[in-house]
Amino acid sequence: MIVVEFERFGNEIHFIDVKQKEFTSSDKSLYLYKKGSSRGTNITPSSLITEVKKTFDIKFLKWFKDNKDDDFIRPFYNEIEENKDMILEKIVEVHKNLESKKNHLLTISIKENDEVKYIGNYSYFEDIFKKNASAKYYKLGSKEIKGDGECFLCGETKQVLGLVPSAIGFGFSNADKPGNLPDLSQMNQWKQIPICLNCALTLGAGKNFVDKYLSFSEFGLKYYAIPTFLDKKDNIINELFDFYLDSPEDKSYYNTIVSDEKEISELSEDLNNIIEFKFLYYETNNSAFNILSYVESIMPSWISNLYDAHLKVKSNVMFQEDMIKSLFGKNAEGDFINFYNKDRKYNHVKDYNWIFGFLRDFFPSSVANKYYIDLISSIFSNNKLNFSFILSHCMETIRQKFRQNNEYFMRTMVIESLMIFRFLNDLELINNYNTDTEDKEDYIMENNSNQFDKYLNELNTPDKKASFLLGVLTRKLTSIQYNELGSSPFTNKLWGLSLDKKKIQKLYPMVLGKLTEYDAGHYYIPLTEEISDNLIRTDNNWKLTRDETSFYFVLGYTLSKLYVSPKKGDNKEENPEKSVDN
Repeated sequence: MIVVEFERFGNEIHFIDVKQKEFTSSDKSLYLYKKGSSRGTNITPSSLITEVKKTFDIKFLKWFKDNKDDDFIRPFYNEIEENKDMILEKIVEVHKNLESKKNHLLTISIKENDEVKYIGNYSYFEDIFKKNASAKYYKLGSKEIKGDGECFLCGETKQVLGLVPSAIGFGFSNADKPGNLPDLSQMNQWKQIPICLNCALTLGAGKNFVDKYLSFSEFGLKYYAIPTFLDKKDNIINELFDFYLDSPEDKSYYNTIVSDEKEISELSEDLNNIIEFKFLYYETNNSAFNILSYVESIMPSWISNLYDAHLKVKSNVMFQEDMIKSLFGKNAEGDFINFYNKDRKYNHVKDYNWIFGFLRDFFPSSVANKYYIDLISSIFSNNKLNFSFILSHCMETIRQKFRQNNEYFMRTMVIESLMIFRFLNDLELINNYNTDTEDKEDYIMENNSNQFDKYLNELNTPDKKASFLLGVLTRKLTSIQYNELGSSPFTNKLWGLSLDKKKIQKLYPMVLGKLTEYDAGHYYIPLTEEISDNLIRTDNNWKLTRDETSFYFVLGYTLSKLYVSPKKGDNKEENPEKSVDN
């Protein structure tokens, strides 16, 4: 800070000197700095220095000149005007000696009765500051939209202002455009949502806090995570907000809510009895603030469950580095989350939020933003989701990638889908995704070729296994074709991955026939026997929908690399497949 020092004797003002002073945020109310017009003065004489002479002339000296008709200000103006060259010279000298040339505040101090005061100590400057700072709450051009009424927030009858919501960023109406009804005129705007000045200032301060500490943005969605205290225990409240204020740069609601929950819980027997959260999803369009969804009564324990479910699913052996290398090639590094983020310029996911990034891939903001918001809101509110609806969108995107011959992204999205359904299933948020293991009896043959039981609890019915294993076998065939022909024309016979029971039954002999043509059928006898066994068992008991059948087929198609034929050798004659996926 660069402080122009004055001394006051009654109505006389004398310039003393120009000094530097360290700025502390706890004293900022003493300086009453608030930016004004870019071409004119600020609300008070306090001004951030850009160019010293320019700031002195336009922001500092001109402020006193503009207000010199006031009895309180006139002596200051006369003293500054008389000594302006010397004052400017001293300001330049002090400014040159400062180590940093950024963020310097020019202001004044007044020594009076051996006490040094700043402009914030004088009611004159406070009144100017309040009047100008509050003008945005009721001034529209030359019009003043205010009146006497009952404040919408505190309930007291006093002067209320008409432009508070739009002034603080919660605008939901256009006061600058006359309405079609008399009661909706500009001058009656204060009647629509009347708020007094004290409540407006409190609301504005709250909005600033929310924007700085409680506002988040993920995967094209903006939202607030706002705590509501059920028990007004000051030590708990202060402790919680300490965590908010100290949140890392890579902040998330998990960092501020979940990661410190145990430490907060030490202060309370049950955090759920102290606090709950409201999630408000919004968009801003010009000056309008549109609420897209609102979820309340979210308990910290539920957010903690979401956090744990993220870690549990991504830590499964199916999604670890060894498995990912088997599926996507030896150059794949890390688990599936790391693999997903590699070379991706947008939509990066983290260990604790990947479900929302994966869902965004299937519900893009351009065409399905409302569905995406509804899904996210339901997850946070612990409401059941429609498995068939989510699966239909997943399969729509997977089929699109398949038709575009973009097998890399197709396989990636299949794994994303599997992780999504496991996450939702573990939290009991979806029905119809049964993973309970049935009593198998002789259901699986003694010489079982299915090497996926230890990885996939999903394969618990004959129709799922038949679809899945046929997907494995089909992928083996297309790999052999690629090895022989340099292409895989059989993929054109897969009906664009729109499969049902009849198409599965029709596809199976077609795959067997092609394997025979390539003299490769004998490599997969155990696999074909199990497919046949499961197809027989499902002849009159096929329960899968078209999307479910297609999903389990493409899941097998994607995971086929994990199946190793008992007869497969290392040389080309004994091994008809070639690694075409890497």
